[in-house]
Amino acid sequence: MGTLAVALFTWTLYRATTDTLRLAREEFISTHRPKIVVRAVEITDREISADKPVGYTFIAQNAGEARARIIEVAGGIYVGNKRDNLLPPRVALRHRESISDTLLGGQRKEYKISDPAHLTKGDSMAIWAGDKPLYCVGTVFYSDDAGVNRETGFCRMFHPRDNRWTVMTGSEYEYEY
Repeated sequence: MGTLAVALFTWTLYRATTDTLRLAREEFISTHRPKIVVRAVEITDREISADKPVGYTFIAQNAGEARARIIEVAGGIYVGNKRDNLLPPRVALRHRESISDTLLGGQRKEYKISDPAHLTKGDSMAIWAGDKPLYCVGTVFYSDDAGVNRETGFCRMFHPRDNRWTVMTGSEYEYEY
């Protein structure tokens, strides 16, 4: 009978310790979570023309402390109009790719978005003339070690004169969950 009591006590102690460790681990992950930020967006081929699809690359960096498991990247290229420089709500991300990468805190990796849409000759000329804005929109889907799914969305506008992209602050497409 005494052996059974010791075994029961040991099992109860084991469960309590396991639960405490699990809760501590989950709390650490939630307070030191991974955080994917998008940097260094570039057009894949600097010759934006009407005869081929436009793509871009970007760097996803884990600016958090915990490990991030990249699950999927999605994105697209869009031409706006000069009047408001805004994208329409709910744009479709035409490129979707399942990924299986792990980024530790501070690590970064480059990803490529190949949008199947072609620009018209008029769009291409208007972009280079500065008459129409070119946007890249994308999302990085990832999870943390606790299995919480997260995502980072980004939206950048191309400036042909400077040959650079800027962050579209205030955009519904620029977010981190």
